[in-house]
Amino acid sequence: MTQLNLLNNYNDYSHDSSDKNLITLRAKHPNNITIGYLNINSVRNKLDCLTEYLKNSLNILALAETKIDSSFPDSQFLINNMKKPYRLDVTDKKGGLLVYVDKNLPSRLLSLFKLPVDIQAIPIEVASAKQKWLIVSIYRPPSKNLKYFLSNITEMIDYYLQTYENFLILGDFNEIPESNTMKAFLKEQNCDNLIKSNTCYKSINGRCIDLILSSNHYKHKFSQHI
Repeated sequence: MTQLNLLNNYNDYSHDSSDKNLITLRAKHPNNITIGYLNINSVRNKLDCLTEYLKNSLNILALAETKIDSSFPDSQFLINNMKKPYRLDVTDKKGGLLVYVDKNLPSRLLSLFKLPVDIQAIPIEVASAKQKWLIVSIYRPPSKNLKYFLSNITEMIDYYLQTYENFLILGDFNEIPESNTMKAFLKEQNCDNLIKSNTCYKSINGRCIDLILSSNHYKHKFSQHI
């Protein structure tokens, strides 16, 4: 995985312009891995649009706030050319994660390190170009204490860094990277935030709270928010 194209996709993912931007980016960089993140705010009725969105555009897509539970079978969320998604449910009213990975991209769920049940994170191994990356999809609800959340993520990263030299953490932190707590976390983990523009517009000016954190920003070719 010598280079990655990264996208953080928060807004309406059904827009034609977003689809075309993703497809164009993938076509320009066919040898790179393209990764995206989306706070989908309930996945249950959006699979048709999601399937179209993934076609010819992304190798990996992490979804947050999926809002499904065990009553929704895995078969309901299968997408052609993608493996069965890695999945973490909370309830059908809040939280939850899904991570889609291209069938041609070697990957596996990492389960040796046990996080508390109230920490929403999916760590996976992704292998490409003779390199193995630790990729972690996360969601931190606004009500979850930030220091507590990051402390647990730190313990998990430290555990897996015995095996993986490079890591990527992507998801909705519900906190800007300039806050003192986030700056301390970035410094401690020696990583950089690749997303610089605002991703959430619940306030007038918007905030950058959906982040992609990398332990080696030189490995990444291009990042943007759509």
